[in-house]
Amino acid sequence: MSETIFPAVFSVNEAAAYLRTSRRNIYALFKKGDLQPAKVGGRTLVRRSDIDALIDRSIGKVSTPMAARKSHSAVAAGIDLWS
Repeated sequence: MSETIFPAVFSVNEAAAYLRTSRRNIYALFKKGDLQPAKVGGRTLVRRSDIDALIDRSIGKVSTPMAARKSHSAVAAGIDLWS
């Protein structure tokens, strides 16, 4: 059984791959203050622990799953989807 080992820090490209997002989104997270970049020798790095903390903080912000919600248009039309 093989286990994937991740480094303690990621480049911006590696951070994007780890989060399955784009470089642009990583830079947007820097700008919003959600991730803290570190400049080392001209390279921009991100600590894996900061990325994992971002994920942990985001878990509570996830909206209700679609299966548990009524369609907004159905509610407006007075249709009960759960009957």
